[in-house]
Amino acid sequence: MRDALEIGYRQIDTARAYENEQEVGAGIASSGVDRSEIFLTTKIFPGEFEPEAFRAAAEESLRALRTDYLDLLLLHWPDPEVPIERTLGAMMELQEAGKIRRLGLSNYPAEMLAEALEHAPVFCDQVEYHPFLGQDRLVELARERDLLITAYSRSPTARCRATRS
Repeated sequence: MRDALEIGYRQIDTARAYENEQEVGAGIASSGVDRSEIFLTTKIFPGEFEPEAFRAAAEESLRALRTDYLDLLLLHWPDPEVPIERTLGAMMELQEAGKIRRLGLSNYPAEMLAEALEHAPVFCDQVEYHPFLGQDRLVELARERDLLITAYSRSPTARCRATRS
């Protein structure tokens, strides 16, 4: 982490589920790069989406990452056990307290994103997106509602295989 920051990286994306927030925080602290120059994102996994558990998880991430605020906090995956408005309410409380600057989603399909937008100002949805997995409806909704889609791919080759004729 420290080396990446020293060569110019300024966007860091981690998650509680990756179990590396403490190491990421240590790397940021030892890099000498001012925190205000870094765009720091983390994610909270389903199972911690009830408001009290969510706030506690966010506070734990802040401590592990050695920061007073997150630039972006994402709901890592949909949680069918907790109504989205409950979790988004807790996120907005954290935002009002200055602990997160932007709130977002990760791996939410268009229908669920539309529902979330009824309850909170969602900044982005981070989804798997590449030439072999389009997200047309999601991109269309993002354009309509002026929010970002952040793409990731599980594989640099998007799981395509070369074939011979």
